[in-house]
Amino acid sequence: MLTPKAQFNLKNAKQYFREHLKVGDYYAHDNAIQGEWFGQGAERLGLRGAVGEREFMELCEGNNPATGMRLTLRKNTTRQVGDREVANRRIFYDFTISPPKSVSLMALFQDKRLVKIHDEAVQKAMRELETFAMTRVRKLGRSDDRETGNVIGAAFRHETSRALDPHLHTHCVIMNATFDPVEKRWKALQNYEMLKAQKFVENYYYHELAKGLHRYGYPIKNNARDFELEGVSPELIERFSKRHLEIDEGVREYLSNGERPGNIKELRAQIAHQNRARKIHAFPPEKLHDLWREQMSDEERVSIAVGSLTQGDLKDEADVPALVDWSEAHVFERKSVTEDYRLKAAALARGRGKTFTLEELNAEMERRDYLRDAYHPHWVSTSQLREREQEIVNMAVLGVNSHPPFCENYQPSPALSDEQKDAVRSLLASEHFVTLFRGGAGTGKTFTLQEVDRGLRQAGFQTLALAPQRQQVLGLQRDGFEAQTLGRDELERAFIAEYRNVVKAASEGKAFESFERLDAMDCIEEIDGDERREALAFDYVEARKAGEKTLVVSQTWDEIHAVNAAVRQRLKEEGLLGKDVPVTLYESRDLDSAQKQDARYYHPGDHVYFIRKYGRFAKGDLVPVESVDENSLSLCKDGKLSAVSLKQAEHFVVVRPHSIELARGDRLQLKFNGRSEDGKPLDNGELVTVARIFKNGHLSVVDDRGVRKTLAANQHLANLGYAVTSYASQGKTVDTVLFSDSQNRAATDRRQWYVTISRARRKIKIYTASKESLRENLLRSGDEPLAMDLECASPRKDVAVKLPPRRSRIDDDYPLPSGPSQSHGISL
Repeated sequence: MLTPKAQFNLKNAKQYFREHLKVGDYYAHDNAIQGEWFGQGAERLGLRGAVGEREFMELCEGNNPATGMRLTLRKNTTRQVGDREVANRRIFYDFTISPPKSVSLMALFQDKRLVKIHDEAVQKAMRELETFAMTRVRKLGRSDDRETGNVIGAAFRHETSRALDPHLHTHCVIMNATFDPVEKRWKALQNYEMLKAQKFVENYYYHELAKGLHRYGYPIKNNARDFELEGVSPELIERFSKRHLEIDEGVREYLSNGERPGNIKELRAQIAHQNRARKIHAFPPEKLHDLWREQMSDEERVSIAVGSLTQGDLKDEADVPALVDWSEAHVFERKSVTEDYRLKAAALARGRGKTFTLEELNAEMERRDYLRDAYHPHWVSTSQLREREQEIVNMAVLGVNSHPPFCENYQPSPALSDEQKDAVRSLLASEHFVTLFRGGAGTGKTFTLQEVDRGLRQAGFQTLALAPQRQQVLGLQRDGFEAQTLGRDELERAFIAEYRNVVKAASEGKAFESFERLDAMDCIEEIDGDERREALAFDYVEARKAGEKTLVVSQTWDEIHAVNAAVRQRLKEEGLLGKDVPVTLYESRDLDSAQKQDARYYHPGDHVYFIRKYGRFAKGDLVPVESVDENSLSLCKDGKLSAVSLKQAEHFVVVRPHSIELARGDRLQLKFNGRSEDGKPLDNGELVTVARIFKNGHLSVVDDRGVRKTLAANQHLANLGYAVTSYASQGKTVDTVLFSDSQNRAATDRRQWYVTISRARRKIKIYTASKESLRENLLRSGDEPLAMDLECASPRKDVAVKLPPRRSRIDDDYPLPSGPSQSHGISL
C-alpha cells in the first residue's frame, strides 16, 4: 500500500524526524535507523548514503545543506488568518509504502530475505514516482506545470507498528523542492501528477514484490486490491493488526456517543494520534521475536516455518500483449482519453507477480501507437476511438440542410414563453440530420420537448427518446415520452438475466447458491476496513455521475454512519455537493416504552418529539428535556416549563441532537411521519435530497418522485441517507445496490440477504472483509420465533395442553417452506 501525507509545520517536521523517522516505534540502545538518500535531486546536491540530521534539517528549512544558503524562494512557514496562525508552506511529503500483513509477518518473524525484496521493490517504485515530479511555471503569462523528473528523497525502513506488531514499511520522505532544468534553478515541487499516479506506483511495487516472493518459492493469493501469502491464516493476520483494530475500536466508540464525523479518514488519523502508544525504550529486536512467538499457537508457528521452505522459482509466464488488451478494455470502456499510467496500473494489477518487467510493458504500449496530446504527455487514446468520434461528427456535418423540415407551420401552445416557442419552431423546421437543443436548469426544457413531441405526432411521425442511462429513461417515461436506452447490449442483458435468477434463488431460501452465483459474477469484493468503505464510496459516486439511482445497504448503524461519511467525503472531493452549512439533526435514541418510563435512560441534551398531542404540546413539537425525576420529565416550550408524567411516554419519542455539515445535493433519510411546512406528507424512512438550506433553519428537500417539500427547524429528525439498513431498504427499488457487510453475525441472515440483493433492477455489488464469514453467516434463517413455536407445558399441572407439531427450523441451504404452512394466521 502507498499512502501519501503532507507535512506543513516546520517544528513538527523536525520533531517527526527525531522522534519517529530515526527510531521507529521502539527504542534500543543500538537501534538508530539509518535512512538512505534517493532521487536525482539528492544526487545533484551530493546527498548519498545515510541520511544525516543536519542535512535533513537544512532541507526542511528550505536551505541547500552544502552551503546553508536558501535552495528555493524563501517563504514564511506560517501566516496569520484573522486571529489564527496557519501553515503557509509544505515542508515535505511522506509517501509510506508497505507490503501485505502476511509478508510483514513472514519477513520479520521467519525469513529476512523478504526484507531485501521489499527494499528493492520500494526503490523501483520510488524511481517511477520520481518521473512524475513537476513544478509550476508562472512566467511570460504562462500558468501551467512542467515535468522535472527529479526529487530529493530520504527512505526510512521501519519494522513494527506502535502496538509492536510486525509491520514492515518504508517512509519515503520527499522534500518540497525540485530542479527545473529549463529555468536552471530549484523550485517548489508540484506533486499533483505524483498523487494521480499513486495507484500505478503502488501496483508496480506490488508486482515487483510478488515477483521476488515467487523467486523464493512463495505462492501468493491475489485479490482486487493487493495479495496475501498462501498458508498464512486470516486469523493470524488479524491478530497482528492490533493498531488497526485499536483505531477501529476508537471509531466505534466515537460513533456510539452520537457524534458524526464529517470525514472518517480524518477521524481515524485523529484517533491514531491521540491514542499513540508511547515508544518502548531499550526493547531489543530479539525480545520482539519472543513477543510475536508467544502470540502464536504451535500449529501456527509450524505453518509459518513450513511456508518459508523454498519451493524453487515459481515462474508464471506472462502474455504481455494480452495484459495490455485487458487493460485497454477495462480503462477505455467509459473513457475516450486516459493517462498512460492508468493503463499500466491495470495491466500490472492484472498480471501481478508474473514474469514480465515494466520495460516490457512500456515497449508493448509503445508498439500500440497511441494518440498522445502535445500539452499533456500522459494523455492517450486510440485511433479507433477517434475514428468513431469522427464518424459521429461527419454524420452531423454532412447532414446539414439535407432533409425536409418536419413541420414548418406548427403553432406552439400559448402557454410557452416566447423563447420556448422559438425553440419549438426551430426544431420542427430543422432541415439538419442533427439539431442540438440546450438549456440551463429551470428553463423548461422538458416542457418545450413535450410540445415538440406533440408537433411531430400531429405531423404523422412516431417519436422515440433515447438516453444513455436507465435512470434518465425512467425520467423521460414519467414525463410522457416513449423512451429507451441507447445501448443495453447483449452482455448487460445477460448479466441482468443471471442477476434475476440469483434473486429468485434467494427468494426460495437458497442463500448459499445465490451467494456463489454472485461471487462467480464478480459481484462480491473482499476488502477490509476503511479501504472497503472508500471503494464503495468511489463506486457510489461513479454510479451517481452515470445517472444511476443507487442505494447503499448495511446491517448495523455503526457501519452505516461510517459509510455515509465516506460517501459524502467522496462527493465533496468530486465537487458534487454544494457549500457546507452547519445544521442540527435529531437522531432517535430508539428507546422502547419501558425505557422511556425509566428516568435512568435520559441523558443531558435529550429532546422529545411529540408523535401525538398531549396537554399543551402539539403533535410535531420538539422540546428539550430540562430535568427528569423518578416520575416525570420537565420540558421547556416557549420559555415555560411543564411536567410530563413518564407514564405518558407513548406520546413522544426521545431524540438526541447532533451538529452536521449539510449541502445542496446531500441525501437524507427521514425518521418521522408527518406533514411538511407546505402540507405535503412525510414518511418515516423516506429518502430525500437537500435542495436548499434556509437561514431560518428550514430545509427544502426533494423526494424521489420529484416532489419538493419544506422541513421546519423542528422537523430535522433525519440521518444522512446514502446508506440505510436492510430493514429500511424494503419497498425501495433502485438501479444499483451497494452492500457494505459489517461482518456482524447477529445482524446477518438469509432473510436480510434476500431483502438486500433484491432491491436493484440492474446491478449489485457487495463489499466484505471476508467472503467466507459472510457465507457462513447466511446459515441463519432470519425467522423470528413465535410463542406457537415453543414446546412447553401448561402452567397448571392438572391441565394438559396439546399443541400442533413444532415447525422445523431449516438452517442449511434449502428452500423455505411454501404454501399455507408458512403463515401463522388462524381461520375460525
